[in-house]
Amino acid sequence: MSTDQGPVPRWLDERQMASWRSFVAAMNLVTRALDRDLRVQSDLTNDDYEVLVHLSELPDQRVRLGELAARLRVPKAHLTYRIARLEKAGLVERAECPSDGRGVLAVLTPAGATRLADAAPGHVDSVRRHVIDHLTPDQLDALGDAMSAILRGHDGECAAAAAAEC
Repeated sequence: MSTDQGPVPRWLDERQMASWRSFVAAMNLVTRALDRDLRVQSDLTNDDYEVLVHLSELPDQRVRLGELAARLRVPKAHLTYRIARLEKAGLVERAECPSDGRGVLAVLTPAGATRLADAAPGHVDSVRRHVIDHLTPDQLDALGDAMSAILRGHDGECAAAAAAEC
């Protein structure tokens, strides 16, 4: 439905608003707590850690920046800034793409792999303290299902955004 001034907003009902507010508050709290713990324990941000994890999981620990941005579901411009920070710290390096002279690869350095290995136990402990330990197994399954549904709902948007920024 729309009016002369545009579409009519689909307001949230009381139940939806309560769920939304809980989601926002929990995400803000958890994100800040995980980031704080990583910074204190490993001098990494959540964003840094996420990049290092994705690179570490690839067979040759390297990937084109556009593909990494799509995997992380972030705009390529934001990833470029992250990579520059990690490169300055010696944790990641850039390399030319052998199959495409215009492409740039992000490559995990040995120092990056070591930092990630050192950070992982503390990060897992932090994830357990701030999220996992507060949920029953059924709640954890429901959370996983809910977040997967949200991600699936945005897959087309993320793919289009990544393609536009290549």
